[in-house]
Amino acid sequence: MRLSATPYTKADLLILLDQVRELIEQDDSFEGMINWLMPEPGDPSGTDFRVEARYRHGNSMGQGGFSIIGDWVDEAGHKIQHIDPGKGLPPA
Repeated sequence: MRLSATPYTKADLLILLDQVRELIEQDDSFEGMINWLMPEPGDPSGTDFRVEARYRHGNSMGQGGFSIIGDWVDEAGHKIQHIDPGKGLPPA
């Protein structure tokens, strides 16, 4: 199983980037990655990007949590599960 990028609109990607920037500014996230790619044929109408992300948050209060955005796919590339915590981060 591996994580694959999931369809995103430009507006949702910008929200995610703003929220992660805010967490970093508040010293509440010390590691992570966000990857955005061009849409693929067959993506839903309105898809501007494909996004996958993994990042820690809540670090200012201790260990914190870890969020994942993307699709878990099997070895053949078939989607097993979609993961996206509400198109962004939990409330700060």
